Amino acid sequence: MAGRDEHGIKTGYYNFQVKLKVSEEGDLKHLPPTIQIGAIRGIIFYSGQPKMCRKCEQEGHVAADCKQEKCKNCGELGHLTRNCREKIMCHLCGEKTHSFRSCPLSYEKCKNCGELGHLTRNCREKIMCHLCGEKTHSFRSCPLSYRKGGTGDQESTTF
Repeated sequence: MAGRDEHGIKTGYYNFQVKLKVSEEGDLKHLPPTIQIGAIRGIIFYSGQPKMCRKCEQEGHVAADCKQEKCKNCGELGHLTRNCREKIMCHLCGEKTHSFRSCPLSYEKCKNCGELGHLTRNCREKIMCHLCGEKTHSFRSCPLSYRKGGTGDQESTTF
């Protein structure tokens, strides 16, 4: 559920109800302090959460006091992402053949062809005008566009 302030305006925070699992020893299995999918990063807070560092994900200290370096690509301690020697890893599907931005499972939808799995800049289809549907030009150069002196209405414009 989206969080809202006292005026009903969305704050960007989301609330979820989560049931923590119990280990074989009877201890609660706590959630990691952060989640990341591509460039989208979320911080997790909940009642009873142990003090856990969001940088190295170790218990007992917080990120401000952390002395560890953890790579966000391979997940290993001891180096930062910019120094990682592993192939770039997709944070959505885990494959090492592409990044999140070009993941075929990505929620991104191509604004050119309307297909899921690739971005507009990677589209192999001819550029399509979103105003008139022609594949001979883009919206910016469409004769129906207000920018080109058109009315924006297919019915009233002649070529």
